[in-house]
Amino acid sequence: MVQNLHLSGQHPVRPAGSVGAGASAQRGAPRSNFAAILGAKTEALKFSAHAETRIRSRNIAFSDADRARLEAAADAAAQRGARKCLFLMGSRSFLVSVPNRTVVTALETDPASPGAALPDARVWTDIDSAVVLPEGEGA
Repeated sequence: MVQNLHLSGQHPVRPAGSVGAGASAQRGAPRSNFAAILGAKTEALKFSAHAETRIRSRNIAFSDADRARLEAAADAAAQRGARKCLFLMGSRSFLVSVPNRTVVTALETDPASPGAALPDARVWTDIDSAVVLPEGEGA
């Protein structure tokens, strides 16, 4: 087996696992935790332009505490394999693309409207999961 291979004008090339200057320099380097880096990159939810428009045009109240609750719920949904999830927060509904960490759209139903009235019914399609977050919890 070749221990060192010298190319003219180059540093010696050593087989993987051999001890040399490169290996000793790597030993002292801190190792990063991939899961921590990935978690930091995907932590915050984004809002699509459509969702932002809907929130503004429909005057949907959305606080920093609501955002934190929605992010925590999105984390829980992701752990269970959700992809397109409907989050119900009291009278507010948010459709979230969980893998993309993006709120796709938002809707608020009139709390004064009767729940059984068909004209006030909202039908959501193309979702694979739903998370119910009681109004005001954690706020």
